[in-house]
Amino acid sequence: MMRDLYNALPLPDDRPITSVCVVEELSGCPPNYTAVSKTHDQDIDADLYKDGFFRRVTRYLCHSKVDGYMGYVVEHMAIVNDRDSRPTGYTIVEQTFDTSMCFGCGGGVKEWS
Repeated sequence: MMRDLYNALPLPDDRPITSVCVVEELSGCPPNYTAVSKTHDQDIDADLYKDGFFRRVTRYLCHSKVDGYMGYVVEHMAIVNDRDSRPTGYTIVEQTFDTSMCFGCGGGVKEWS
């Protein structure tokens, strides 16, 4: 009986991350992507942005483990502020996927290319 219960549990998904994007709203996460909505260590909101002056501005990281272009995987990723330059070999994520709002303009999430 215990073996049946163990076999019914989902296995950890050890597939590599093949793509990332940023969304403004968690509901805007594209198909085959998973939104990172909570931090692992503190279980708080994983919003990448600070609030705007007059309205709440949010940005969430989404990742996919579906087979990527030519078998590529995300090997490294860096989150940098507006004052830092893009590290060599990284691709900047410039817009949110769901609303096409500027995200990486001068900073943001960088995806390994």
